[in-house]
Amino acid sequence: MSKFFPCHWVDSIVLFLCYLKFGNTSEFGFRSPSKGPFYLKDNTPFYPVVDVGTVDKIKSGQIQVLLSLASVKGSEVRFVDGKTLQFDAIVFATGYKRTVKNWLKDDGEWLNKNSQITGRARMVSTVLV
Repeated sequence: MSKFFPCHWVDSIVLFLCYLKFGNTSEFGFRSPSKGPFYLKDNTPFYPVVDVGTVDKIKSGQIQVLLSLASVKGSEVRFVDGKTLQFDAIVFATGYKRTVKNWLKDDGEWLNKNSQITGRARMVSTVLV
């Protein structure tokens, strides 16, 4: 779709479809970025991902989305809004960042600065049997 339409159109369509699928996710603590998912994918090293199973658990209350942490002391966590809670374990969901440039040697012929394929070089595949 992004080959045929401007990025902001694709973002609008995708975000509308996400709204139809998931509803208003801000009710569950999600904060939407100011730019759309395809803009972020094309212009930053960050890649937006939606895990449908996680969204279902958040909607059912099995997982709770909380604000940013201010501090952690032992099992006590203080949030930026001043709220304090006790936890047995903390899972940091910090997002996904492409790291292909860390392990694929490239002089800019294959990938741009955001680890996206440039399309300037001929792709060659290797099959191991």
